[in-house]
Formats: sequence, C-alpha cells, structure tokens
Amino acid sequence: MKKIAILLSLLILFGCLEDDSNSEESEAQDPNAIIADNVVVILAENSELISADLELESGLYKIRFNETPPEIEVNDIIVGDEGLGFLRKVVSISSSNNVLTMQTDQANMEDVFGNTNINFSTDLPTFNRLSSSNSSQRLNYENFGQGVSRRDDFTLDFANVEISSNAYADLKITSGSLTFNPMFEFDLDYSFFSLDRFEFVSENAELNTELTLNLTANAGTTIPITEYILYENSKTFVKPIGNIPVVATVYLKVKATSEIETAGTLSLSKKLEHNTILNLGATYENDTWTTIADIDPNFVNHPVELGSSYINVNEKIAIVPEVIIAFYGINGPKIDPILSGNFGVNVGASQDWDAYLNAKFDINLGASIGILGETLISLPFIPYNIYTQPIWNAPDSIELISGDNQTGNQGEELANPLKVRIVDNSGLFYLKNVPVHFNVASGNGTIDNQIVMTDSNGYAEVAWTLGETNENQTVEATVKKANGTTIGSVVTFNASTGIDLSGEWLLTITNCSDCAQDVLLIFNSNGSVTYSHPELNRDLTVNNYSLNGDSLTISYTQLTEHCEGEVISQYISQKNLNFEFDSNKFLGTDSIQIIGGSNSDGSCVVGSESFTDQIILSKQ
Repeated sequence: MKKIAILLSLLILFGCLEDDSNSEESEAQDPNAIIADNVVVILAENSELISADLELESGLYKIRFNETPPEIEVNDIIVGDEGLGFLRKVVSISSSNNVLTMQTDQANMEDVFGNTNINFSTDLPTFNRLSSSNSSQRLNYENFGQGVSRRDDFTLDFANVEISSNAYADLKITSGSLTFNPMFEFDLDYSFFSLDRFEFVSENAELNTELTLNLTANAGTTIPITEYILYENSKTFVKPIGNIPVVATVYLKVKATSEIETAGTLSLSKKLEHNTILNLGATYENDTWTTIADIDPNFVNHPVELGSSYINVNEKIAIVPEVIIAFYGINGPKIDPILSGNFGVNVGASQDWDAYLNAKFDINLGASIGILGETLISLPFIPYNIYTQPIWNAPDSIELISGDNQTGNQGEELANPLKVRIVDNSGLFYLKNVPVHFNVASGNGTIDNQIVMTDSNGYAEVAWTLGETNENQTVEATVKKANGTTIGSVVTFNASTGIDLSGEWLLTITNCSDCAQDVLLIFNSNGSVTYSHPELNRDLTVNNYSLNGDSLTISYTQLTEHCEGEVISQYISQKNLNFEFDSNKFLGTDSIQIIGGSNSDGSCVVGSESFTDQIILSKQ
C-alpha cells in the first residue's frame, strides 16, 4: 500500500504537468467525457472569489461576476479554477447585483464525472514547462535555501549549505545533489459517476543522491532535532476534462533534519551516495489494491574522514522530499521519502574505537483522497521502512602483512618486525590511529610495544625477541571496539628457534665398535629427550637439549670406570654433545677417555684409552 500512495502522489504531481506531446491524447478524451447535468463551471476569467479566509473555511463562497451571474440552484455542483480551485455542493444561495453568496459543502469528483477517463503520463523535465496547448499551470511560489540551486531536469545542487549549528558545532552539506527523473503513467476511470478503476506504473525510475557532509565542533555539545528547508515550491495545474477544469496543486518541500551529539573537538567529513532504480505499479479496482513493486537500492561505500582526534560522536541526518497534492484546495496524497544516514564514533579504554555509517530509505506516506470519490479507499499516513544498509564500519578487519614463520636464536630479536594492516568493511580503505594490541601468546619472548597506533597507511608493527625455549613461539595481534570486544579475527605470528626437531632422529656413532648404535631419539617440546636402549640406560642418561639456529646441544650424564689397584671405581660426569646442522642431518663429535676398566670376570685392568667418536643424527 505504501508504494501505491507514493506513485499516486507523484503521478498526480507530474501527470498534471503534461506537455504538448500528450495534447492529442487529452483532446481525444475530452469529447467522451460525461458530465453531470447539475455542474456549473465558474472560471476566473469572468469572476472573482471575494470571500474572506474564515468564510471559505465555513463553506461560505461569495463570487462577483463580471457579467450576469449564471443560474445556480441548491444541490448544484460548482467547479472553479480560481486560486487553488474549488469543488462545492450548494446548500443555499442568495444574490445581490452581480454577487452570488452560497453556503456550500465539500463535493467530490464522482459528483461531476460519469463515463470519463482521466489519463496523464509525464516525466520530470516537464515539471518546469509553464503551459501546454490544452492545460495551464501557475507557479504560486518557489523558495531556495542558502546554497541551493535547481537545474532544468529537477536536480537540486547543494554548496556549503548549513544544516544545523550552535556556538560549538556546525553541520554542512559542503557539496552534492539530489535527482529524481521518473516516467509516470496513471489512469482514472469513472463509470456512472463512480470511480471504477485506478491504474498507474513507473518503470526504471531513478532516484539519486550524492551528498558530502562536514561536521565540526570546538567543544562537547548536543544539538536537538532541527529542520532546515532546502527548497520548496507550489504549483497549481488546471486541465480541462470536457468543459470541467480539473485543478490540482502540488506542494513540494525538500528539507533536511539533523540531530548531533559530540563529546569534544572534532572535524570529520563523510559522503552519502544512493542510487535506486524503481519499477512500480498498482491497480485499484473493486475496492482492492493490487501492487507491483521492484526496488533496487544501491548505497555506495565511502570512507569517513575522521580527522586527527577521535571522540564520541552521534550524528543523524535525513534528506526528505515532502510532496502533498491538493485537488480543488483539498489536501490528498502525501509522501515523505526519507534518505537518512546515522553516523557514530565510540571511544573506549586505550583509545580503542569503532565507527559506523548506516544508511536507510524510509517512506512515510498516506492519502486522504475522498475528493476523488467517496468509494475510493484512503490510505492512513504511516511510516514504512523500505531498506537499510550498513555503509561503512571501521575498524573491520586486521590483515597480516609480514613477519610470520621466522626462525631465530633464543633470546635474540627476529630479523623482521611483525606487521599488520587495519582496513574498513570494504577492504579498500586503510585506517590510521587504530590501536593494535600485540601479545606474546607462547614462548616467553618479548615485544617492544604492546599497543601500537596505525600510521597513515594503516600499518602497525612491533619487534619480537624470542624466548629461552625450544617450543614454537607465537604473538597475537588484535583490534578492539570501544567496549573491549575483538573486531574480526585474531592474527597469529609464529616463530621457531631453528630446525624442526619433530619426529624421530636416528643416532649413529662412528669409530666405536663397542658404542650403542641405532638409537632413536625424540626431542620433546619441553626440552627433554625420549630414547630407549639398554646400554644407554646403563651408562648414559640424556638430560635435555637446546636448539639455537643450526646449533643443537644435548646434555647428558656419563658413567665411567677407573681402576685403582684391584678396585674398580665408577665416576659420573656431566657432559654436552654439540651438533651443527648440515643439509638434512646433525654432525657432532665426543671425546672419551677410559682409565682402567674391568674384565669379564670383574678383575681390574690397569691402563687408559682415549678416542674420539663422530656422532650423526639423521631424521627418520
């Protein structure tokens, strides 16, 4: 029902402004019009309405005629084209010289038209034509707000239009335009003095707005809802149907409403752009409305320039083309299409912030159209929410740029910093002055800053010093809203202290026939080593390991024997095996000296032996 009232309003508005291209159609339908016998036409060219405003409100019509007044009786319908026009039913009448004084009631078009078709089709450029061959229109008034101008295609242009201001804040439309250029067709069919059918359609109509708005404030302030008239006009159209002047007056008002609340000094700029294609139509028949509606709205994403300092802001602005159509001075359809933008910035702890711009297309509409006929069902004036869309929100996501999967030495700074970039919801615009939170998630390392503000290109970075551990080490980067919740996903940087020691490693000792061979080692993330071999379990205990770059150190405890006379003594010593990574294996050496020993029978053997073993660790 909302779309019906919209098009009804606009079709009447623009249909009434028909140009010469439709004159043949109008002339063709005039001869077919059937008019009630009790209708009296009173034209401004030979009469003057002299009633005061209060008299007109009470239904008292005084008309002075240039010549002898026409014969008018009680229950006659008088139709006039003077001023806003009038359509009245005579209740009583008196005359004095050339003046008729009539007490009247409101009539409607069903009192006038029998088997009659009233058809209009037009587009917006004809809005500015002054007349056509069989119709006329007059401009009652046209007013422009400061900084507003109009093109011939009914595009309104805006330049530094101050919408709202007080001593502390100012909101302006610095530039922009509003364009509406549809093609409309509508049709009214009267049969036996009853409105039988109403039909209208508008295909591929365009409604476009592009506004750049600037808000400045030098202190915290609140400006309540204010209204500023950008443009307004009123035109009255007179179109003859048969010999009856159909008089319609269109009131058009384009206004801006705003509401502002800011916590301090700021200067920000934003752009609100909207392009919509409309394919709409409806038919009223047998007391029933049937509608066709295809609305394709498109709000264009633009970033908001927030300036250098961020504070809490809440700003609402709406552009409202308000249209009211009156027939014979009686208001009928009304439409308020509202294009609005709701912008806000929230700032919290650690200067975390989030901002948004939401666009909305609302329509308030209704119609009190009893003037067209008593049988036509009116529409109550109620609001409709047609379409809403988040245009811009920031920050929206965090991107990992560089610094992931590095290797380095324990306790040393990695070669490359950890770098991220912060973007808005489009992914195209990079955000400055966004606090990025870096946190060492594992590995006991350190970073040079925990909170870093993004630069003008949206980048933030920190240096990372690895911890004293062989575990995989991680740092997380996050962005937060003002309320502390995380925005988007968490970015994780990984680093290790060199070679991947996962899996099993085969230990092989050369130059030692008595040494344990084919020992499998597993290097655990906590620094311990898992192994299994009888001889190792007896003579050697592996304690732990450490990895720095390509260098691997294994700490172990060695059991040795020493003969003193006939006594065999055992000694335990702490030793380290040092390896260097070469291609796909570790290479190391170990020097061993045995002083004394034991025979198979347990007797002591005096003497000593020294040798060097080469040890190879290869991954399985």
